[in-house]
Amino acid sequence: MQNTHISAVSALSAPAPQAAAAPAAVSVHNEWDALEAIIVGTARGARFPRYDRSFHATFYHDLPRHQVPSGPFPEQVLAEAEEDLDALAALLSANGVQVMRPEPVDCAATTRTPDWASDDLYNYCPRDLLLALGDTVIECPTPMRARYLEARAYRHLMHQAIRAGSRWIAAPRPQLADTLYNLEDPDRPGLLEHEPVFDAANVLRMGRDLLYLRSNTGNAFGAQWLQTTLGPDYRVHLCERRRSAGDEYPGGCQRVQAFDIC
Repeated sequence: MQNTHISAVSALSAPAPQAAAAPAAVSVHNEWDALEAIIVGTARGARFPRYDRSFHATFYHDLPRHQVPSGPFPEQVLAEAEEDLDALAALLSANGVQVMRPEPVDCAATTRTPDWASDDLYNYCPRDLLLALGDTVIECPTPMRARYLEARAYRHLMHQAIRAGSRWIAAPRPQLADTLYNLEDPDRPGLLEHEPVFDAANVLRMGRDLLYLRSNTGNAFGAQWLQTTLGPDYRVHLCERRRSAGDEYPGGCQRVQAFDIC
């Protein structure tokens, strides 16, 4: 069986022309098979969004409000990162990996719902938005308002995947009301359990077993939705940790890093 490992990596680079080869159907089962295709993100227009409770709770849970950053990233940082990641993308392509890119998006534009308004963050981490399992790609219900419509940068890739025979589904669109976020109790994660939310990077694929990291970017309700949606073909194992990376927290699977492994 062909194993086309369509994955995603956090990358800073300007969009490159799409590969001429026709895309194959998605077939992803773990984090260690040979890499055949990858989505490399872009830093064009990347910025910290205006202050809101979701960004504070998910990214800067331990900081006081006045220390939460906002505004564009430094241009020098973006330029240097683009140069480095262009070289990485070229290296991957030279080794036979199909490299795909998001379409450019104006991150300074405002996204509005009846409950809140926010500018965007970036298209830097495709691995946070898109979860590939078997022949299916799931658009994940990210808990951050600034990433609410981020998946639109991958619509052209969605259409290619569907035409190639893959399944593409979207989780229920979350409301992301203020009550979802915890900034008052430092001993609890930044996300509460009002609705299912999680990033794809909270999930580590090990065949039919999925390690799901409960953290500031994924709640237990999200794990329940994922298990119910996938049914008996997969087993979702809830792992407890306060942070997605960087510090220790008492709980099961505390050393599991839910990162993409290329």
